[in-house]
Amino acid sequence: MSPLANLQLARLILDPQHRGTYKLVRDLDLMHKVTALALPPEASPRDAHLLWRMDGVAQARPIVSVQCTGDWDPARYAQVEEALEVKGPIPMGEQWADKVTAGSLWAFRARLNPTWMENDTRRRRPLLEYDQQAEWLLRQSKGAFTYANDPVWGEVDLAIDNEGPLTSRTRGLTLGAVSYRGTLQVRDPELFQELIVRGVGRGKSFGMGLLQLQPRI
Repeated sequence: MSPLANLQLARLILDPQHRGTYKLVRDLDLMHKVTALALPPEASPRDAHLLWRMDGVAQARPIVSVQCTGDWDPARYAQVEEALEVKGPIPMGEQWADKVTAGSLWAFRARLNPTWMENDTRRRRPLLEYDQQAEWLLRQSKGAFTYANDPVWGEVDLAIDNEGPLTSRTRGLTLGAVSYRGTLQVRDPELFQELIVRGVGRGKSFGMGLLQLQPRI
């Protein structure tokens, strides 16, 4: 069975006029708990490969993209006090499994936390340079993909921007968010599918790690 067999995607559109939306946008721990509400109470977000990403905050139109492989029922979002419009879920595994082939091209974007381990202190430090950040993502893929070249300019199609820190007030933890976008070329289809499901790197409860993909025709 394909690793994508049970993959589902949904979007949560938050009402910017609702009093609780500001709290959700500001509290990453609370937002993570809200995205997990569609799972059964006994289910683990980690086991269900729950990934999410929030966009549109600056435009006062917060939209949360959610991906999951578990027993996921968006009707459970009705228990959320804040006003949510739910779109989906869409069974993306059925649409993508046959398209993930060796050499296939995928437009992507992701919010990630590239880091390195400092030997003396055993503390993780952020990677800040473009080349280091690009190399880090390739290492995380374990050979699943490489970067494709732009067909017009012949250069690697990869843009990276440092978004700044994301902070969990509850845990007193801050992680650096880095935005990636460009085109990936699949090298190992099975590894690529597994990477889609499990996400990339640390900070998944901060809304990082989700690979948002679109097959290139």
